[in-house]
Amino acid sequence: VQLAISTLGNGSLNNTSMNMIDNTHWFYDWVVPSGTDEDGVFTTRVYASDAVSNDLDPSPTIDSSKHIDNTPPVISNLTIDSLTSSSVQISWLTNENTTGHIEFGPTPSFGFWLHSIPFTISHHYTLSGLSAATTYYYRVISYDLAGNHDSSSDATFTTNQQTSKRAQIGTHNENSPPSNPTIDGPTTGHVSQLYSFNTRSVDSNNDSLTYTFDWEDGVIDSSGLMQSGMNCTRNHSWMKAGKYILQVTASDPTTTVSSKHIIWIDAVAVGDVGYLTDDDRDGIFDLFHNQQTGIKTATEIRQGVYLIDVNGDLQWDYEYNVTTGEMFSILHQTSSTQATQFPLMLIFSVIIMVFLSLLIVVYRRRFYKKQ
Repeated sequence: VQLAISTLGNGSLNNTSMNMIDNTHWFYDWVVPSGTDEDGVFTTRVYASDAVSNDLDPSPTIDSSKHIDNTPPVISNLTIDSLTSSSVQISWLTNENTTGHIEFGPTPSFGFWLHSIPFTISHHYTLSGLSAATTYYYRVISYDLAGNHDSSSDATFTTNQQTSKRAQIGTHNENSPPSNPTIDGPTTGHVSQLYSFNTRSVDSNNDSLTYTFDWEDGVIDSSGLMQSGMNCTRNHSWMKAGKYILQVTASDPTTTVSSKHIIWIDAVAVGDVGYLTDDDRDGIFDLFHNQQTGIKTATEIRQGVYLIDVNGDLQWDYEYNVTTGEMFSILHQTSSTQATQFPLMLIFSVIIMVFLSLLIVVYRRRFYKKQ
């Protein structure tokens, strides 16, 4: 309990443990004595005197309005109303003004909750976006103005079977899958930074949907049941540089569809052969990743251009300019090609020498005949 006093004139705080707001206003935090845990009204009295022991005139006003409340509220009349295939109204009463929240979900561990219920004694709240013909577990928790709280016993309800328009007109069609989820989010980023991604899918049968986010780093997030067409947002960060393919699925009670979204984390694509990564975040791409073989090789920079060895044979195969995106092949001879060319050159040399020798012999014979 905080006690406050004020005076008509200026004063000071000599030999007192009160806290001064200004020269005419002070306050003191009083802790209820240990063991005094029952509810009730506590009377406090303040004595004050000046530096020469003159009592304060007029005497301080006695405030006896400090009420101690340690008793939790009582929850009663917990009922289920207006139950449909996708929504339900939960109602309950409390013996004093309370706020609180509802925990609910398709398992005994709940998984979802709704809060910001206003202070009142009569509570009514509607849960929507539920799946048809599904059993849900729930409980309510109420808080009074002093922060005391109480929770109801766990309970269950089962939503109704869904009656579709197809059934109402007497026709029979199979369930239609939801639309492929849209994915909105960045395509580039940096290690350890948090990024937000939004997805949305529409189910033509108006079934509730669940979403999963596979971040391709070993982490998979999932949502609870959501109404068709509602946006679902998740945040994620990656701990290593690389190319990541985010896969988002949207599922109704019988079918699942998916979409993909590529994010380059401290990485850049090199044509269709692979990509470069800046693993130490110094602004220089250190490794080349071959997308077909999975081979990783170190890069080298010459005059602002990256030299890339795509197959790990210790010879440069491409030049890549990160700024312009231009890539050029580097022609080089292998040792096997050189070994093949050597005997061919020798054979050609022998043929030429034999041909020249024959020419010399023929020329000499003609020369001697003329003589």
